[in-house]
Amino acid sequence: MGLIIGFALLGSVTYLPLFLQIVKGLSPTASGLRMVPLMGGTLLTSILAGQIVSRTGRYKIFPIIGTTMVTLSLFLISRMTMDTSIFTASL
Repeated sequence: MGLIIGFALLGSVTYLPLFLQIVKGLSPTASGLRMVPLMGGTLLTSILAGQIVSRTGRYKIFPIIGTTMVTLSLFLISRMTMDTSIFTASL
């Protein structure tokens, strides 16, 4: 499951900057800055999940929640068009 999630993360991290540069006309620097919420969210949720697992010992729910969120996120990315706002794309 981790391998599949890793592929999804790698795919989205590769696709989103290209989408922002080619479709939205942003510079490489601006599209990189739009990726900060994705990287920050990944960092914070991994730390939070690690802390919760360390304190409770329960870990089975996190792959289920993570896979659900990744599936929803990839679906939303697939629905992005030229009319999608920069703010929505950043979220």
